[in-house]
Amino acid sequence: PFNSTTTISYSIPDRSNITLNIYNTKGGIVDVLLNGVMPAGQHSVNWDANDYPAGLYFVQMESQNYSSIRKIVLVK
Repeated sequence: PFNSTTTISYSIPDRSNITLNIYNTKGGIVDVLLNGVMPAGQHSVNWDANDYPAGLYFVQMESQNYSSIRKIVLVK
């Protein structure tokens, strides 16, 4: 759970085109945090959720060879 802002960290083994999106529980995209080529290594992106209602959200990261979804909870 987080309040207002959170940091999303991820690691990629090779230079890749990465998309990092935030979805609501209805499956709609509420924010696009990243859509571009990133070098190999550890990275982090901050999400400022001040303009969004409290609740459950999903973070989806996709690259050419990988896809991951994590649940996050915004509390206010």
